[in-house]
Amino acid sequence: MAKQYFSPYAPRTPRSPRLVLIWLSCFFFLVWVVWYFSGRSFDDRVAAANSRMQFRQDGDDDA
Repeated sequence: MAKQYFSPYAPRTPRSPRLVLIWLSCFFFLVWVVWYFSGRSFDDRVAAANSRMQFRQDGDDDA
């Protein structure tokens, strides 16, 4: 009966090294994504969007 109760002081089951690597990989990937998007300048994004819009306006022959 005592085995059914959860105790924070009980010994923990060992975690799989593979699971730890997966979690760490996900965490570092998310940190990189946030760093990448926060490091880009707003002016660069506006210039890129404007150039794409200009290309679409010039390439109306195929539509």
